[in-house]
Amino acid sequence: MNGNTGVSRLRYYKMTHVVFAFNKITHYRVSFFEKLSNIDNVELTVIHGSEKTEVGRPTVEDVSSLRFANICLKSWEVKLHSFTIGYQAGVLRALRKCKPDTVIMLAICGTISNWFIAIWSRLKGKRLIMWTCNWEPQVENSIAYIIKKQFLKVYFKMADCILVYSSKARQSIMQLGIKPDKIRICYNGIETDHMIRNESTVQGKAVELRAKGNSRNRTMFLYVGGMLQEKRVDLLLRAFKNLPQDKVSLWLVGDGPAMREYQNLSQELSLKNVKFWGRIIENVDQFFAAADFFVLPGVGGLALNQAMFWEVPCIVSEADGTEEDLVVHGATGYRFQKDSLESLTSCMQMALYTKSEERQEMGQRARNLILERSNVNEMVRTFESVLRA
Repeated sequence: MNGNTGVSRLRYYKMTHVVFAFNKITHYRVSFFEKLSNIDNVELTVIHGSEKTEVGRPTVEDVSSLRFANICLKSWEVKLHSFTIGYQAGVLRALRKCKPDTVIMLAICGTISNWFIAIWSRLKGKRLIMWTCNWEPQVENSIAYIIKKQFLKVYFKMADCILVYSSKARQSIMQLGIKPDKIRICYNGIETDHMIRNESTVQGKAVELRAKGNSRNRTMFLYVGGMLQEKRVDLLLRAFKNLPQDKVSLWLVGDGPAMREYQNLSQELSLKNVKFWGRIIENVDQFFAAADFFVLPGVGGLALNQAMFWEVPCIVSEADGTEEDLVVHGATGYRFQKDSLESLTSCMQMALYTKSEERQEMGQRARNLILERSNVNEMVRTFESVLRA
C-alpha cells in the first residue's frame, strides 16, 4: 500500500466530505442522492442548478424538502446550433464553502462552470470523479463532433476516475485516449424499492386503467418522456399510422415544448386510439404496467428501465447508450434503425404479432436485468466502492 492510498483510506473511515456537482435535481435522482448521503462516514452535499423554463424534463421544485444537504445556484443554458452552453453562477464559491475531499461532477463539457470545477479540483488536490452517459447530440464525424472531441479529450483526462452509464460509453471514452483502468461502468438505474412494495396495487390499477382507456382488446404501445424534438415522437406517430388501427392503441405520457406539434400531427394523420395523457409523475408506474410494449423512438434512457421492471418489452434504436446493455433484439425487445420510419414500423409490426407467451418471456428477462443490475441500489454500491478505493 503506498502512502497516498493509506492517507485516502484513513480519511475516508474518519469522515470524508463529498460534493456532487449536478446540473439539476430531477425526481428520479432524489432517492439516489438520499441513499448516497446515508453511506457511513460520508458527508454529502449536492450543488445543483435550477430550471425556470419548460423543457420537458421536470425537476424538484421544493428543494428545501430534500433529505440531503444541497445548494441551489442560478443557472442558464443557451442553444448554439447543435451545442448547448450552460453555466452555474457561484459554483466555485460554493465549493470553497463546502471544503470537499472528493468532487463528483456530471461530466457535461458544454457547461462552462464544469470546467472551473475540474480545474479547481486539480489545483486544490481534490479527488475528481466524473459521471457520464457520454451521449453527444452532434452527428458522428461531423465538423461539430470533431471539434467537440478535442475538448472531451482534455476534459476527461482531468478526472481521477470516470463512472459511465453503459459499456458503450466505456468504449467511446477509451477511444478518446483515456486509460481503461480509469473508467468504471455504473449501470444507470431506477429506484425499485417502492415499486416492489407497491407491485400488487400498481398491477390492479393498471388493469382498471386499461379498461377505462378502452385498450383491453388491443395491443397497447406506450411512450413516456418529454415532448421534445429529439425524442422523435413524430416518428412514432407516423409508424403507428402504418399499423391496423382496429388492433392497436398508443398512449403518450409526458409534456414539453413540442406537445402541441405532436397533437396536431396526430390529428393530421387521422390516428385512432391515440391518447395524450400529459405529464404524470406520481402514478406513472400503472401506465407502464398496463402496456404491452414500450417504444422509445428517439433519445432517452431511464424509461427503458422502468418499462422493463414491469415486464414490458421495449422497442428502441439509439437512446443514450444504455439501450445496448438493456434491449437485446428478440430477447428483451426489438431494435430499429435510428430515424427510420420503415424500420420502426417493422419492429412495431413484429411486436403486434408476437405471441403472448413469447412476450411474457421477453418481459421476464427484461425485469431480471433491472432487478439484478440496473437499479439505484446497485448504483450506490458502485459509487461507494469507488469512494473507498
